[in-house]
Amino acid sequence: MMEFIKALGLRIEYEFLTTGVMFTKGRLKISVTKVSRSDQFGVYENLKQFSNSHLVEISISLPEGDDYTSAAKAVRDFADQLKPICDMQKLEYWR
Repeated sequence: MMEFIKALGLRIEYEFLTTGVMFTKGRLKISVTKVSRSDQFGVYENLKQFSNSHLVEISISLPEGDDYTSAAKAVRDFADQLKPICDMQKLEYWR
């Protein structure tokens, strides 16, 4: 895989690892992870945590052309349940 990446002219700037759990609720996928880093690329002993915080992600998959309003409401409703303990923010990858 790395040969292919290098052939594209890309280079590694940083490397991070996540460890955690994934939960499902219907079509929702919720992952709760801790983010760690290594001092040397490819060496995964003695990992250092970025912070004491957890990374929480909520996602949902929809078929193409499907109405997304009910799915968006399901994600928002679940995020609102987490509001007392974490601040969920919407990411828009298209901008």
